[in-house]
Amino acid sequence: MKNQLKTIVLLGSLSAIIVGLGALVAPGYLYLFGALALAMNLGAYFFSDRIVLRMHHAQELSPREAPDLHERVGRLLAMVSSERRAVRRPGASRLLLEW
Repeated sequence: MKNQLKTIVLLGSLSAIIVGLGALVAPGYLYLFGALALAMNLGAYFFSDRIVLRMHHAQELSPREAPDLHERVGRLLAMVSSERRAVRRPGASRLLLEW
């Protein structure tokens, strides 16, 4: 809950800054800056997972490359009865799971 609140405050502050700067620079185009802030927030909401994976140059791991990891993910998914998703590895040696 604490991280969610921080995210809301951060995106809200950034939106307020964009709309505020728009009001100072071009008051007649305030709706445009409001739309920009809305588009930015929607993009962050819907595409944040993909943005982070691309930032870390994540690549999908096949079961042949990481059989133990796929087995563990399969057991976890069986416990929560969810569908299997891709297992990705960033450019470094750390492993990330996409749910």
